[in-house]
Amino acid sequence: MNELNEQKTAQPSRSYTGESCIPALKEKYLDTLTVHAAATGSLRTTVIALIDLGVARSELVRWAVAAGYSESHIRNLLSRLLRGRGVSRRKRGAGRKAPQEALALLALALDQHGDKAIKYLLAAYRAGKAQLAESSLRQAA
Repeated sequence: MNELNEQKTAQPSRSYTGESCIPALKEKYLDTLTVHAAATGSLRTTVIALIDLGVARSELVRWAVAAGYSESHIRNLLSRLLRGRGVSRRKRGAGRKAPQEALALLALALDQHGDKAIKYLLAAYRAGKAQLAESSLRQAA
């Protein structure tokens, strides 16, 4: 099997342009979904060529699942391959939003303490967390 993968990766890379190449790239994509091919980079180049031709990530997942691969494995693999190229599904700054109360405390601390405000807020956080832990221990006893 390693010899087969080496033969596939030893072929000169072709330039894929136009939608007529999608079936050939689909076949190559499914053929290179192995650990060995991922390590050689042929899977990466195939995936990037398909994405550049406008094939959706969900379509790549469907193809691989239909070929018998685990959906979660393929999603993870595609995410790693595309993140290396700078393609991300999440928006920049996605995540938890700070509550308005926290932003108000930050603004107050910055006004009163300037550059040291963050240091003081972190110290206040640690002290508050310790007080809560201590009071919960007292209630449990």
